[in-house]
This record gives sequence, C-alpha cells and structure tokens, in this order.
Amino acid sequence: MFKKRMFWVSLAAVMVATLITLTLTSEDVRADRSEPQIEGAWRMTVTPTAGAPGQPPVAPFKALVTYSSGGGVVTSNSFLPTASPGYGSWKRKGQTFTDTTEAFMYQNGVLVGTFRVRHTVTLNHGGNTLTGVSDAFLVLPDGVTMIPLGCALTEGTRISAESPETCQ
Repeated sequence: MFKKRMFWVSLAAVMVATLITLTLTSEDVRADRSEPQIEGAWRMTVTPTAGAPGQPPVAPFKALVTYSSGGGVVTSNSFLPTASPGYGSWKRKGQTFTDTTEAFMYQNGVLVGTFRVRHTVTLNHGGNTLTGVSDAFLVLPDGVTMIPLGCALTEGTRISAESPETCQ
C-alpha cells in the first residue's frame, strides 16, 4: 500500500513539474515573439562610408536580404553584378542582430575571391525598419588573405506580401 501511494505521489510530482516547465517554456517563447523579429525579406540601401585603403567610398547601392528562422541569410545586391548570391548566417544578441555573408566574385569568368560582409543591425520598435553598419573584405582564393574593401551604413525596410490589385 505504501509503495502504491509513493508511486502516485511521485507520478503527480512529475506531472506538476512537467506542466510548470511547459508553461514557462511557452511563456518564454511568447515573450521572445513579442519583440521584433528579423526573419523575412528586406530591401536595403547601403551607403559606403569608407572605401578600400587609398580609394574613395563608392556610391550608395541597393541590396535584398532574406533572414530565415533557422539562422540562414541569403543576399544579392546591385553593386556586384558579377558576384554570386551571398549566403551566410545570423545570430541575435538582445536587440541587435549580427550576420556574416559570403559571395563568390568573378572577373572574366574566373573566380577572384570571396566577398565577405559582416553586418550588425538593430530593428526599430515596430520591426519593419532597421539600421546598421557593415564592413566588407575580399578573401583571396587562398582562403587566408583578406583585403579590406570598406565600411557602410545600412537602412532597410521589410518587404511585405501584397495582393495584386490591377490583375483581378
């Protein structure tokens, strides 16, 4: 009888602990989701502030960036028409998001290196605009030598899904 009672008391304690854990976990998820999230597609304006050593900064250009919920990033831009799309990863630290992407750069069909961008952004409170800073490097094919290409400020606007209006 005593063993039976201990079994039921132990089972009840485990169930209560499990319910408390699940409740706290779901509250944590809801709390995290109430903060702006970076996941989604973004239209960015990149304004170089410093060029490669000895070179003036280039003119502002456009970029498209998609942040996936699993921490992946895909980019393209109007500045490097001979580069592949950029691929990378992102992480969150408080209200700041950091990402690193790489794209292959070609000249006359020959790989000349990898374009590496390190980027840190902060979302506004509504989560539909962002601002940030980045630096860029050319990594030579040896994978070791990095040539600084400059720094830039970024401003971005979330791309929202829209229904067609004129083709009904």
